Amino acid sequence: WAGLSADEFGARAEPMSLPRHPDWPDLDCGLDRALLAFDHDRQRVLAVGRGADAAAADARAQEAAAWLDAEPSPMDPGGGPFSGELTASSAPAFEAQVAEVVARIGAGEIFQANIARRWTGRLLGGHSPYALFERLLRDSPAPFAGYLRLEGRAVVSNSPERFIRVDPRAGPLALTQPIKGTRPRGATPAADLALAQALLNDPKDRAENLMIVD
Repeated sequence: WAGLSADEFGARAEPMSLPRHPDWPDLDCGLDRALLAFDHDRQRVLAVGRGADAAAADARAQEAAAWLDAEPSPMDPGGGPFSGELTASSAPAFEAQVAEVVARIGAGEIFQANIARRWTGRLLGGHSPYALFERLLRDSPAPFAGYLRLEGRAVVSNSPERFIRVDPRAGPLALTQPIKGTRPRGATPAADLALAQALLNDPKDRAENLMIVD
């Protein structure tokens, strides 16, 4: 199964629910019966199929393997994929949201919130959402990139960090691997140790990591 849940879907479990976004479903998932899985550690591709019996599953796996022989789509030679400039939600509205969050923290209702500004633009003629995804892969490859095609819309993601991984076989175990609250590797073991110690002693980084765990 793969899909998406919108912020508004999660908010339905909260006392104050968000208004539904008119262009997106709260939840949209699909069951794929054939897929290609990339094992980056072993540098191999696995074709996986599911079916009512072994023969049906193998046929779907062969179908997935045939995707590897497909001709790649031509890459966008350059230029921006958007017409005009990307526009953001207004600064006063964003500042009002920040003030409201600060007030709610002060009142003890919440202790942290992530506030984002919405940026809006239009794709130029001839640029598909997948062309934008290919452009991101070329110019800024990220380990948790993703593309999800839905009916009449698509999600293009280019994240460098995993938000959360849950493994029910390990206890269960929930793992988060943020980039904030980390340090680069040092050139020597001594430099590594110094950077690690500085990270442990930094109150801001400790607060951010505790916030993520909470």
